[in-house]
Amino acid sequence: MHVGMWICCVFLMMQHPRTDTLRVSRYDELIKIEAQKIGWDWRMLASIIYQESRFKPDLESSKGAYGLMQLMPVTMRKFGIDRDASVEEQLEAGGKLLILLDRKLSGTITDSHERMYFILASYNAGLNKVMKYRELALQHGRNPNVWSDNVERYCPKQTIAFVRDITNRYSYYKTIIE
Repeated sequence: MHVGMWICCVFLMMQHPRTDTLRVSRYDELIKIEAQKIGWDWRMLASIIYQESRFKPDLESSKGAYGLMQLMPVTMRKFGIDRDASVEEQLEAGGKLLILLDRKLSGTITDSHERMYFILASYNAGLNKVMKYRELALQHGRNPNVWSDNVERYCPKQTIAFVRDITNRYSYYKTIIE
């Protein structure tokens, strides 16, 4: 388990020793509502938000990404929000982006488990870049529809770590939180 995730997990357990009262953030109920709207497990959405902003709705990255889901300004405009957006609006815009990525990838990556890796990679690096990584995998005799040991080989370390950290955190959340 990654050291940062271990620290996060210990912190969660110290705050909430019983699993029936365990919370990931103060936004759990809002995350559950958005996850239900987009048909996702709320713990996966929470894993993305933790990775992106540590649940800080006013966080701005050095590259200009903003909010809980660290959306870039062009993406925020696309989904009708700005820096004054409420937490609910930030979650809704992030949910819409995830659905858009899923739709764009579902035609070629039919396995939903595999597609999740590509959605996460696209959320981090951008869909166009991930499509280029898929092309590189194909050119080198790898399966462009499989993440592990295929497309991930052609992605930057940051994107590989992003996908790994979110999926590991999600797996952990599933073991301790309903």
